[in-house]
Amino acid sequence: MYKIHIIKGHIQYIYLIIYTDKILLVDCATRADLPKIKNYIEEKLHRKMQDIKLAVVSHMHPDHAGLAKTLQSKYKIPLLAHPYATKWYSGFGGNLQHVIDVFLAWYVSIKQKNPPRRMWYSAKFKIDYTAKHGEKLPFFNDWEIIYTPGHTSHDISLYHKQTHVIYLGDVVLKIKDKYVLPMPVTLPELMKESLKRLSETDIKTILLAHGGLDSIENSRNFFKDIIKRLNGQNQKMPALIRWVSFFPPCIKNIENC
Repeated sequence: MYKIHIIKGHIQYIYLIIYTDKILLVDCATRADLPKIKNYIEEKLHRKMQDIKLAVVSHMHPDHAGLAKTLQSKYKIPLLAHPYATKWYSGFGGNLQHVIDVFLAWYVSIKQKNPPRRMWYSAKFKIDYTAKHGEKLPFFNDWEIIYTPGHTSHDISLYHKQTHVIYLGDVVLKIKDKYVLPMPVTLPELMKESLKRLSETDIKTILLAHGGLDSIENSRNFFKDIIKRLNGQNQKMPALIRWVSFFPPCIKNIENC
């Protein structure tokens, strides 16, 4: 069996799934988080970075993919993401959105009153393993992928059926003790389908990138409540977020991603 270890990252929570002989890094955090992850693994767990047998990129935003290339090149840690992931920042529009998203991550960091850290990261890296809905993780076949697009075209969640635990990335956030949807919801119809899929999944513990670990009593009711909040959210989106979030590719015809 595994143990969940939580690190308070620069602007998000980082989850390590610890087994006796291997470690699963649930998401690739920001570039600023490398010292925290390294120190935690070496000083607290008395393990090596190479014990991370797989690092998952839930989606390509700076606080979920910022360390991906470094983990791969420096520590030879293989990366897993959805097949659509590497195309999210492709082309002129995608490159521009990447720059904007890094500045938005800095903005969030400032709002959280964090010390300034380097946030720029390369969105160009090779994915070692791709996984679609229902597929098992390599090296960790007790975990499976649930495809949960909406925030982007390629969001994935990680589900452990035996213990009813799920990592939701940015599908749901908990801000000031309230569950909210991410901004922006780029693909609202797909987000609705994702939430419906989650409502039909037996979940008791949720791991949120923004909000930490929490327990839920009834996953069907929990996600149905989130679906209700989805309606009209984009109209209430702050003007700044709406203005800078029209560049991502692959939003009109997701099958062409």
